[in-house]
Amino acid sequence: IRCVTLSNNQVNSPDGTLMAEHRASLTILGVASSDIDIYSFVTRRFSEARQEILDRMIELRDRFRPDVVFTHSESDIHQDHAIVTHEASRAFRGVTVLGFEILRSTSGFRPTVFFEVNESDALQKVAAAAEFRTYRDKSYLGEQAVRSGLVRYGSISDKPLAEAFDVVRLVS
Repeated sequence: IRCVTLSNNQVNSPDGTLMAEHRASLTILGVASSDIDIYSFVTRRFSEARQEILDRMIELRDRFRPDVVFTHSESDIHQDHAIVTHEASRAFRGVTVLGFEILRSTSGFRPTVFFEVNESDALQKVAAAAEFRTYRDKSYLGEQAVRSGLVRYGSISDKPLAEAFDVVRLVS
């Protein structure tokens, strides 16, 4: 697993605490620090760096040759997320690309791919979300929101708990 974060979010966290929280969250999920790339594209200005973002993704594609890429859903309305998904679709043409839901910014999410998770996975996801102390007052990262998504997508896929994705591209 390689986690690529395109913005170090200095706009919302000039003291860098958000990136420390991000790294702590990924550690809980089992991602080694050597498998994390954090870039410094400016939040809410991805449109100005579209080509550079695409170039960076092509470099990542060529270096890591991923089997699957997870990005934001095509129904995510956040301006930066939309650009990331569009450029991922261009950069990873021969690769399966699945879109995930961001509760706060995805409108009309219609998942068609479900992966069953267990209670241990759910606890890990809740703990990882709790690392984002910067956003502790935001309901969309709380335990109830995290669990309700897992239960909802589990219900849709006839499993106790599940993660859900929409298909940006499926390559067999």
